[in-house]
Amino acid sequence: MSAKIIIIIPSVLLMIIVGIWIYDSLNYGEFLVFSREKKAVVKETVDELFGTEIKITEWTDGFWLGLLPGEDKFNINILLGVIPLSAIVIIGSLIIFFFLRKKTKEGVLK
Repeated sequence: MSAKIIIIIPSVLLMIIVGIWIYDSLNYGEFLVFSREKKAVVKETVDELFGTEIKITEWTDGFWLGLLPGEDKFNINILLGVIPLSAIVIIGSLIIFFFLRKKTKEGVLK
Protein backbone atom coordinates (compact mmCIF):
# COMPACT_ATOMS: atom_id res chain seq x y z
CA MET A 1 0.00 0.00 0.00
CA SER A 2 2.76 2.47 0.86
CA ALA A 3 4.49 1.78 -2.47
CA LYS A 4 1.34 2.84 -4.32
CA ILE A 5 1.14 6.03 -2.29
CA ILE A 6 4.81 6.77 -3.02
CA ILE A 7 4.09 6.44 -6.75
CA ILE A 8 0.66 8.13 -6.80
CA ILE A 9 1.53 11.33 -4.91
CA PRO A 10 4.55 12.31 -7.07
CA SER A 11 2.62 11.31 -10.21
CA VAL A 12 -0.24 13.66 -9.31
CA LEU A 13 2.23 16.44 -8.48
CA LEU A 14 4.02 15.82 -11.77
CA MET A 15 0.76 16.08 -13.73
CA ILE A 16 -0.06 19.36 -11.99
CA ILE A 17 3.40 20.83 -12.69
CA VAL A 18 3.35 19.63 -16.31
CA GLY A 19 -0.07 21.29 -16.65
CA ILE A 20 1.35 24.55 -15.27
CA TRP A 21 4.32 24.24 -17.63
CA ILE A 22 2.07 23.71 -20.67
CA TYR A 23 -0.15 26.62 -19.62
CA ASP A 24 2.87 28.90 -19.15
CA SER A 25 4.31 27.81 -22.51
CA LEU A 26 1.04 28.62 -24.26
CA ASN A 27 0.76 31.92 -22.39
CA TYR A 28 4.34 32.88 -23.28
CA GLY A 29 3.82 31.97 -26.92
CA GLU A 30 6.52 29.33 -27.40
CA PHE A 31 7.72 26.00 -26.02
CA LEU A 32 9.71 26.92 -22.89
CA VAL A 33 12.85 24.97 -22.18
CA PHE A 34 14.27 27.60 -19.84
CA SER A 35 12.23 29.49 -17.25
CA ARG A 36 11.62 33.12 -18.12
CA GLU A 37 11.11 36.15 -15.92
CA LYS A 38 10.39 38.69 -18.66
CA LYS A 39 8.27 38.58 -21.78
CA ALA A 40 8.78 40.72 -24.86
CA VAL A 41 5.65 42.43 -26.15
CA VAL A 42 6.08 43.93 -29.62
CA LYS A 43 3.77 46.80 -30.51
CA GLU A 44 3.52 48.03 -34.08
CA THR A 45 2.61 51.62 -34.75
CA VAL A 46 2.49 53.68 -37.94
CA ASP A 47 4.57 56.83 -38.15
CA GLU A 48 2.17 59.63 -39.09
CA LEU A 49 4.81 61.71 -40.82
CA PHE A 50 6.45 59.09 -43.06
CA GLY A 51 3.81 56.33 -43.04
CA THR A 52 6.28 53.60 -42.03
CA GLU A 53 5.67 50.91 -39.44
CA ILE A 54 7.58 51.22 -36.19
CA LYS A 55 8.06 48.21 -33.92
CA ILE A 56 8.41 49.00 -30.23
CA THR A 57 9.45 46.20 -27.85
CA GLU A 58 8.28 46.44 -24.25
CA TRP A 59 9.21 43.95 -21.53
CA THR A 60 6.65 42.75 -18.98
CA ASP A 61 7.70 41.17 -15.72
CA GLY A 62 6.37 37.79 -14.60
CA PHE A 63 7.40 34.18 -14.21
CA TRP A 64 6.87 31.48 -16.81
CA LEU A 65 7.87 27.95 -15.81
CA GLY A 66 10.29 26.10 -18.07
CA LEU A 67 11.97 22.72 -17.86
CA LEU A 68 15.29 24.19 -16.70
CA PRO A 69 16.22 27.29 -14.73
CA GLY A 70 16.84 30.35 -16.83
CA GLU A 71 19.79 31.76 -14.92
CA ASP A 72 22.86 30.65 -13.00
CA LYS A 73 22.42 32.58 -9.77
CA PHE A 74 20.32 30.97 -7.04
CA ASN A 75 16.76 32.03 -6.33
CA ILE A 76 13.53 30.21 -5.52
CA ASN A 77 12.47 30.18 -9.20
CA ILE A 78 15.41 27.88 -9.99
CA LEU A 79 13.84 25.22 -7.77
CA LEU A 80 10.53 25.60 -9.61
CA GLY A 81 12.30 25.26 -12.95
CA VAL A 82 13.97 21.98 -12.02
CA ILE A 83 10.86 20.24 -10.65
CA PRO A 84 9.50 18.76 -13.93
CA LEU A 85 12.71 17.00 -14.99
CA SER A 86 13.62 15.84 -11.49
CA ALA A 87 10.10 14.52 -10.89
CA ILE A 88 10.23 12.47 -14.09
CA VAL A 89 13.56 10.95 -13.06
CA ILE A 90 12.41 10.21 -9.50
CA ILE A 91 9.11 8.63 -10.55
CA GLY A 92 10.81 6.56 -13.24
CA SER A 93 13.38 5.36 -10.73
CA LEU A 94 10.70 4.43 -8.19
CA ILE A 95 8.66 2.53 -10.77
CA ILE A 96 11.71 0.60 -11.97
CA PHE A 97 12.79 -0.08 -8.37
CA PHE A 98 9.41 -1.49 -7.34
CA PHE A 99 9.02 -3.43 -10.59
CA LEU A 100 12.43 -5.09 -10.17
CA ARG A 101 11.84 -5.66 -6.45
CA LYS A 102 8.55 -7.44 -7.18
CA LYS A 103 10.12 -9.57 -9.93
CA THR A 104 13.03 -10.50 -7.66
CA LYS A 105 10.67 -11.61 -4.87
CA GLU A 106 8.74 -13.78 -7.34
CA GLY A 107 11.95 -15.47 -8.44
CA VAL A 108 11.82 -14.34 -12.05
CA LEU A 109 14.90 -12.14 -11.79
CA LYS A 110 17.88 -13.58 -9.93
